Amino acid sequence: MSDEKLTAAIAEIQDIRKFNVTRFNELSQQLDNRFQELSKQLYEIQERLAEKEAREQQEALRLQRRIIAEKLGPPDYEADQHRASEQRFSPSGDWILKDPSFCTGLTHETRHIVHCTCMACRVLVSRRGGNPVFRPGK
Repeated sequence: MSDEKLTAAIAEIQDIRKFNVTRFNELSQQLDNRFQELSKQLYEIQERLAEKEAREQQEALRLQRRIIAEKLGPPDYEADQHRASEQRFSPSGDWILKDPSFCTGLTHETRHIVHCTCMACRVLVSRRGGNPVFRPGK
């Protein structure tokens, strides 16, 4: 009976071994599949991050170009004049309108007066040709 028990034990051990080898192979295959899946997900995440970084970098470059273009673009004289006139103290430059040598230079031909702020001084401009009218007294 001892040989029969020994043969039964060996057969049982061989069955357990086959089962464990089969189970190990199944688990190993599952781990390989999961590893492949995670590797693929990681690659996709890295691709999305690289694309996002590239888009952000392109947007930053567009912003820099726009800022440079604004600084190098033609000046907005009207806006500059408007800002300067808002900063101007209203009675500044009135002295020239009261100066006798300036007032004697004005004639009846002067029909339109435009107040232009330039270096905190008002300049009278004639409707004819838009040239400053200043004829000092003789």
